[in-house]
Amino acid sequence: MDISSGKYIVLGFIVIYGFFYFRWIFRSRMTFKGETYLDEYDKTELKKVTESLIDDLSNMYGVKVPKWGFNDLTKNDYRGVYIGEIKTIYFDYEMLKTKEYYISDWFSLVVHEFTHYFDHLTLESEGKNWERHYTDRKDFYEMRADDNGEKVGGELYLNYLRDGKI
Repeated sequence: MDISSGKYIVLGFIVIYGFFYFRWIFRSRMTFKGETYLDEYDKTELKKVTESLIDDLSNMYGVKVPKWGFNDLTKNDYRGVYIGEIKTIYFDYEMLKTKEYYISDWFSLVVHEFTHYFDHLTLESEGKNWERHYTDRKDFYEMRADDNGEKVGGELYLNYLRDGKI
């Protein structure tokens, strides 16, 4: 078997492409020993944490604080959603508290939806149509929001935990 035949190069390319295309399968979820479940927070407590988190994100990214709130999103099976037409983020607290979600998952979700808001403002400031760009490149923007949610959400979660904010 001659390696120069190209079979191994093609096979290697397929494996690497598959890994990147399906990388969400290979990601390890960030969980913390003794972490608190989301249902241990009532809506008022979670609202305070979320307001602080969104304020911190707005300061971090230098943008206006977005409108946000809790809403029933079960008909679409969403945990959270950014509505670009009204620049508002909604979260479904009732649905999330019935499942086994951790407070760190909440941080990731808030950052994920905030990323969509930030991308909207960025594209708008460049004179581009956010909805068209998002629709044309949905996979890109969702992956970006997922990555940002995991990375920034995890960092903020640890900071809030260290500072006693949660």
